[in-house]
This record gives sequence, C-alpha cells and structure tokens, in this order.
Amino acid sequence: MPISDINILPRDQIHAEYLRAARQSKNEFVFPHRLASGEIRTVEVHSTPITINQQEVLFSIIHDITERRRAEEALAHHMALLANLLDSIPDIIFFKDPNGTYLGCNPAFATYTGKTQSEIIGRTDYDLFSQEVSDAFRKQDLTILAEAVPRHNEEWITYSDGRRILIDTFKAPLRAADGTVIGLLGISRDITERKRAEEVIAANLKEKETLLREIHHRVKNNLQIVASLLSLQSRTISDPGILGALSDTQNWVKAMALVHERLYRSTSISRIDLADYVKYLALNLFRFYSVSSQKIQWKIEAPHIEVNINTAIPLGLVVNELITNAIKYGFPLDRRGELFIILQKNGQDLTLMIKDNGVGIPKNFDWQNAESMGMRLINNLVEQLDGTVSLNRSSGTAFTITVKDKE
Repeated sequence: MPISDINILPRDQIHAEYLRAARQSKNEFVFPHRLASGEIRTVEVHSTPITINQQEVLFSIIHDITERRRAEEALAHHMALLANLLDSIPDIIFFKDPNGTYLGCNPAFATYTGKTQSEIIGRTDYDLFSQEVSDAFRKQDLTILAEAVPRHNEEWITYSDGRRILIDTFKAPLRAADGTVIGLLGISRDITERKRAEEVIAANLKEKETLLREIHHRVKNNLQIVASLLSLQSRTISDPGILGALSDTQNWVKAMALVHERLYRSTSISRIDLADYVKYLALNLFRFYSVSSQKIQWKIEAPHIEVNINTAIPLGLVVNELITNAIKYGFPLDRRGELFIILQKNGQDLTLMIKDNGVGIPKNFDWQNAESMGMRLINNLVEQLDGTVSLNRSSGTAFTITVKDKE
C-alpha cells in the first residue's frame, strides 16, 4: 500500500503493536509516523523484552524506511509493467541462466512448450523437448555464452499441438551491472508467412527475369534480321552515297542488337558492362570494315563499369559513329596508326574518349553544326544523355564525351 494511503495509527494501537511484537518470534512491525512538521514517514520497529532491576521492559529500535519502501513500491510497479509488457508480446521470449535453466518466459513460449509458465521456470530444455532438439538448443546457447555476442538463427520448430513454423531467433547474453555474463535472452519471431511470401516474390521475379531475357534475345534476333536485310539490299545498289547510308544504318542496328545480346547473357537484365560492350562493338566494326591490326592498332582502357540500358544504347551509337569515322576517314590509303578508347567513371559521370593519330579533322570543319547525319547523331545523343562533347585536333582527332548514367 502506498505510504500516502496509510492512516496514522492511534497511540494505544501503536502501544499494543509494541507488546504483540515483543511477545512473538517476529518482534518487528511497521507503521506510519507523523513528524512535528506534519510530514508522514514510514518507520520499522524492532522490539525485544529485557529485564532491568527485575522489571521487564521493552527495548525498541526504530528505523525510518520511507525511502526504502518507496523504492520497493517503484520496483514492484516497474516489475508489473515489465511482466505485462512481456505477456502482451506475441513473439516467443525466454531467459536462461548459464546452466540452461529457465529463469522466466512469456505466455507465447509457454504455448509453444504446452506447459504453464510456472512449470517452465527452473527446468531446462531437456525437461521440455526431445534429446535432439535440446542438444541443438544447448549448442547454440554455449556458443553465444562463450563468444558473448548476439546471434540470429532461422529454424523450424514444432508446437506441442503439432503445428510447425519457421522462426527467426535472436539470442543474446544477459549481463550484470558490471558486464559479467549471467545468462541468456532469447526472442523468436514467426516468419513462416513472410518466408512464403518471399519465396513467391522470388519465383515471380525469376519468371519475369526469364521473360525479360527472352525479350532481349528476341529483340536482338529481330535487329540482326533487320541488319541482314539491309546487307541484302545493299547488294542490289550501286550508288556509293546510298550504299554508305545503308552501311551506316546497318552498323547502328548492330550496335543496338549488341546491347540486347550482352543483356540476355549478363547476370543483370537492366545493366551491362560498358567496357565489355564497347570492346565487342569495336571488334565488330573492325571486322565489318576488314581493317587489319597492321594498319590500325586499337586499344581500350576501361575498368569494370556497369551502366543502364538507357545509357548503353545511345552511348553505344556514339561510340559506333566515332570509331566508324576514324576507320573511314582517319587513315586514308596506306596510312597506319593507332586508335584509343578510354572509359572512366566518377559517380554518375561517365567520360568517354576516342582518339586516333590519323590525319585529323580539318580546322575549317564546323563539327558542331555539321549537316552530316553522323555528327548530328553524336550531338543529339550526347544532349539526350545530359552530356557534353569536345574535340581536340592538336594531334590527330580526340573526342571527349561526358554524360550522366541514366537510371
């Protein structure tokens, strides 16, 4: 009972309590005492009868236990709150000492074992579960107690009524105020439905991934058919201008087809290795134009950079155009030289440099406002990627393009 709710005892009742306490084996009692200031304090009296000059008198010691009583009441209140909190949590919760003896648990754990909370306290796993299950639990507990670090573990458990669920168990060492490990805390959550939902989602994603790969594969095949049709059409045409246009168009289609080919072969279905893509693109162009390595040596310097398909396709068309221009116009007749492809990435910024030591672009050629299809294509695609393009004509031709990786 709170101190404030206790009525002050009459003097004769207090005297009677003194006598009663003195005559019993438990010679103590507690009562409220009002100070001269009016404040009420709780006191504890220890009384013992003694004989002085052949006369029995009461020898009493009085302690003020007001603060202790308040602390006890506060502790009892907090313990009741903690008990209510544990009882209301649907997760399985339990406490053990280092020997594996249960010190406490909540109703959810009691339901799991099929016993009452009072029946569980003081027992071990071997009193509640099979030998195999108990051995597994004890092995986990000993590991956590030895390492003194928390652990998560997924495991299937069977209720006393035969119901089987998958749980995620968190076990952690219990520590005293000085940090000493004095036991173990366990919290287990039913994740059966969550796991089933994750499996359904994973299966759906796998199915969609398979479909997307098939789409990339079919798009690649269709684009290759278009490229083949253009090649067949070019055989019936003798006009150099039209042949050049068909040849360029054929290479653009192949560049787009190569993106879809790399995607369906990649571990990702939305991002591709840009260095790998550019390498194959350059290789195909050199084969298409039948350029030997003795005439033009080409090198690629690029780390592993993955980009989105929305970046890869327009950037691939730019690379296609710049390499094509270098092959067709940079090394006329028997001129030999080198072509370098350099890729770098800093955050979302991608920098592509394609340079050669060929004859170079004439200084009077306005490449930014050129009417040629190729240069207009480069400028438009770079603008589409929120990028910039610059030209250095000091030693051959060096185009530097900086774009954003489109997510």
